[in-house]
Amino acid sequence: MGDFLRQLEEASHIILAPPHTVNQEQRQAAEHTILAFRRASNPLQACQFILEHSNVDYILFQAASTVKEAVIRDWAMLDHSQVDNVRSFLLKYVTHKPGLPSYVREQILQAVAVIFKRGTVESKENGREGLFADISQIITSGDPSLQMIACSMLTALLNEYSGSTRTSDIGLSWEFHIQCKHIFEIHDLKKVFMYAVQILHQMMSTEGPLSGDTAKVFSRFLSICEQVLSWEFALVRPARRRVGSFQPVDTPPLRPDGKWRDPLLDHGLLDLFFKIHARTRLNPDSCHLAMQSLSQLATLDGPVFADRKAKSDYLAHFIRCLLQALNGSEVQDHEALGFASILNHLVTKFPIDLIASQPAGLLNSFVDSLKSFTCLCGRQAALEEAVSPLCEFVCSLVCLFVFDSVCWLSVFDSIDWLLYLFDCQNV
Repeated sequence: MGDFLRQLEEASHIILAPPHTVNQEQRQAAEHTILAFRRASNPLQACQFILEHSNVDYILFQAASTVKEAVIRDWAMLDHSQVDNVRSFLLKYVTHKPGLPSYVREQILQAVAVIFKRGTVESKENGREGLFADISQIITSGDPSLQMIACSMLTALLNEYSGSTRTSDIGLSWEFHIQCKHIFEIHDLKKVFMYAVQILHQMMSTEGPLSGDTAKVFSRFLSICEQVLSWEFALVRPARRRVGSFQPVDTPPLRPDGKWRDPLLDHGLLDLFFKIHARTRLNPDSCHLAMQSLSQLATLDGPVFADRKAKSDYLAHFIRCLLQALNGSEVQDHEALGFASILNHLVTKFPIDLIASQPAGLLNSFVDSLKSFTCLCGRQAALEEAVSPLCEFVCSLVCLFVFDSVCWLSVFDSIDWLLYLFDCQNV
């Protein structure tokens, strides 16, 4: 086995060498050696040996890729213990190798996700609880480097099950992908979301700014929340064939089933994301993720609401939190489009009669804040017009989006609203 590893490492050095140092025959022979390894039958033992003994990153990447392909190719010949052993080995390997390059680590975790998905609809899926138990243990370790690995693992699972352009094309039918996605939605998706929310709650409970590795972990868990809240649930529309394609897709509204009622209708969830927004306002990247999450929460609909009262209570609390955010301090440039998106979703996704039924004081404050925000964007666009055509274009888009939202609310306060617009035009 050691001689074979040396051959692979020599081949990798030739492949990665500058063109002027090797000839075409040497490069072709090296590529043939790597391809022969990738196509070998039952290579799992060899891959494990390579991962344990090689220090060449390129070879480690090839070994991880080979594991993923071999498990899928030889699935029918593997029993449950073999599948579980491969999955456990790969996850433990990355946790004990903190110095791995990110592209090697991500490839190994993608292999774990593909193996996990492949066993979803068969008897070999008994390791589901085992994987999530391992992830939970990594998350609760408190070690930022290990928590980053957990984030990568959860992200890999979301990508593989989403049926999106980030899903691996593993040569199975579209019906198989749909069935796996449905099972993941029922059993695992909420679990992933709650892992992320739990960590965000813990981080927001501490005072002071986040820095270093902790800030990176925070951003990754926030990204996971945003990805779950943007999930295309089966209740929204039938899943479309997108595995392996690069066609852009609009973010669907948030429409989960009734099992999501407890986490999503808990007022603490909205409080958390508005608190995250307040803490990250000066960090455009994290602020964007928080705003995207809130924008998706503003589209919440479906059987998650038991009745009209539950929907009205959710809307009222959302409006209160939003008013506090809008009136708390000056709106930053990078926040404008996010606020506009939230406002647009609130007034277009929730019935007008439900908005009109809110307490008079709350509704009037909401309309007044919407007016003020709209005029603020209009004034800013006028100021930017003289600075840069690009700034003018971007600000105009923001204003048009906000104006579109305002048109829905003007029915409640049409006369005062028109007078207010007239006043703004003369500012």
